[in-house]
Amino acid sequence: MIGLLLMVALGGFSQVHSSAELRSFESSPLLIERIPSSPWRRFNKGHVLGEVLEVDGQQFQVKTSSRGTYITRTPDATPSVKLSSGKVVQLSWDREEVRRKLELLFKLDSQERWVFCARNARIFTIEETTLCLMDANVDGKFDLLEDAWSSAPGTAIQGIEAELALGANQVEIVELASDGSSLKALVQPLVGTPPQLDALIEINHLRQGEGLPALKLNQELSSACSAHARYLLANKWDGESDPGDQDPRALGGSREGLLAARNSKILALPPREAVIKLWSNLSGRLALISPSLREVGLSEIDAQVSVIDISSPATQRTQSRHGLSRVVLSPAPGAVDQPTAYFQLRGSMPTGVAMTGGPPILMCWQDPDAEILSYSAKLRRGGPRGAVTPLRELKTENEARGIRGFLPLRPLASGASYHVTHEVLVDGVKHEFEASFRTR
Repeated sequence: MIGLLLMVALGGFSQVHSSAELRSFESSPLLIERIPSSPWRRFNKGHVLGEVLEVDGQQFQVKTSSRGTYITRTPDATPSVKLSSGKVVQLSWDREEVRRKLELLFKLDSQERWVFCARNARIFTIEETTLCLMDANVDGKFDLLEDAWSSAPGTAIQGIEAELALGANQVEIVELASDGSSLKALVQPLVGTPPQLDALIEINHLRQGEGLPALKLNQELSSACSAHARYLLANKWDGESDPGDQDPRALGGSREGLLAARNSKILALPPREAVIKLWSNLSGRLALISPSLREVGLSEIDAQVSVIDISSPATQRTQSRHGLSRVVLSPAPGAVDQPTAYFQLRGSMPTGVAMTGGPPILMCWQDPDAEILSYSAKLRRGGPRGAVTPLRELKTENEARGIRGFLPLRPLASGASYHVTHEVLVDGVKHEFEASFRTR
């Protein structure tokens, strides 16, 4: 089953300097290179469009709500509209006293894969980096406050902001055509050493793939991280002994370096490789995936030592009417190429032993003060009616940071589709979220 999730979210980034270059960019309709796998999220009543389209004998169902739009294959459904491959279909309905319109085109590509083009989605290229804009509320126009964007077609998305981190650049959108055909933006390179930028770009790429806001480089934290990295190099750290302290009598010892030593993730790898390693193990991923995280400290030197401080507190918190805000699911709905296993570092489980299992199934939210009365998740292979995969509840200090999750007891199958149902009771209100992903 397939789905394109258009979901509005909150986020933030730092302001672009006035010295940035103002440039104009043109867009083209967004072409999704596959129908990505994802069942529905359960919508609020009264906000669902359930049209079934038949395109050259293949059935697709379109659902939309104030949260987003999904397209899935439904081979057994009775179609309400029949059309030929390559023809545009327009769906329209009323919601909140506004006439909504959604235009879609389906066709087979050269490899006999179904692709579709949404007239309410546009794609830009800015400094060789992709920016996908979505008319998420399907009101027929693009708006910085109401709609959404992603860094790649078919990936998790977040609310359009005036300032965005795109690759190695900070982009401030100053003008956006209501039809999404063009925009004007101030483009300025991010500040940092090449190793810092390589690591920061990788962190933001991974977070944006989960629908999380980009991080900015905290110069004060980075200075401390660099001081501790130089200390480790000067004292010939072997990569095995505990790097989380300093001897004040040793060469290069400093107060700021000691603070970074105690707060940071430290790996015997260059910065970008260190980020990838952190993302692939449980404790590192939990630290990087927090929706409220806004800044990061990165050591500036290009060496086989990386010091990464992701301990900074949130700069802003928002809370919804029911005590649950800025919900992020991981893996993100429609995610592909997901790992089949994660290595869990010692101390990350109650037993304190190293073990291998499936990737963590996580639900994160921005307000850790919300009262979570109960949380459960169910993982099935192949779809919502597939075989259940056994899970083990994740119990860590990250629960206080707004992260709950489960761990599959064994690695997942390669090249397989999985369906996740999250159920959470918050401040007496039940919430249910559904998503699917595919392993590499």
